[in-house]
Amino acid sequence: MKREGGAPIVHDGHRSRLRRKFLEHGFDALDSHNILELLLFYSIPRGDTNVTAHLLMNRFKNIAGVCEAPESELMEVPGVGAVSARLIKLIPELAARYSTSSRSDPPYIISSAVDARDQLLPRFEGESGVTYLLCLDGKGKMIGCRRLERRAADPLEIDVRLIVETALRDNATAVILAHDHPPGSVAMTETDITATDKIKTALELVGVKLYDHLIYDRGGFLSIMSEEFFKYNAGQQ
Repeated sequence: MKREGGAPIVHDGHRSRLRRKFLEHGFDALDSHNILELLLFYSIPRGDTNVTAHLLMNRFKNIAGVCEAPESELMEVPGVGAVSARLIKLIPELAARYSTSSRSDPPYIISSAVDARDQLLPRFEGESGVTYLLCLDGKGKMIGCRRLERRAADPLEIDVRLIVETALRDNATAVILAHDHPPGSVAMTETDITATDKIKTALELVGVKLYDHLIYDRGGFLSIMSEEFFKYNAGQQ
């Protein structure tokens, strides 16, 4: 059976040197491909991950590009199997959970656009093509932040029934919906507005209020529900 990575059992000395360099100096001492190489040690126990790391960087340009790539595209890179692809995809998910866990000790109250931003922003970093639903109780306390699966490439091809069912399952009184646009296209579209009205109406039928619908684009959010249609980003307080 061919080992994942498809490389000969070499570079044991190189692995030891790279691990030692990381332990002594941290990530600041490593190039991006070295960081990927170090990560792949855990999914490719004895193969040469240096070449694989370079191939990933050549195809996806940077760490963010690698982490945002679909698993199917990652597995097109020679040396990357299902285990390595899943490990790479866990990185942004773990980073988001780590970033939000320190701010989400109960009760976490969502009382402003900034509160919603603080909860949602880390979840979108390193991700693409995702949608989240913040579920709140009657006092604005966050019950949960649920990731919703899209049915198609169009970010608003989300089953309205799924949104309603998710809100009801959490016994939510209100929700905030958020999805991402391709980089550089944070401006809302007629489709965004139409979908928002449709979702708002469906939720009202079951007694749940849609507080806002947010569009994310590389560090910032646009609020569809705000009368001013204001944009607030990671640096604004």
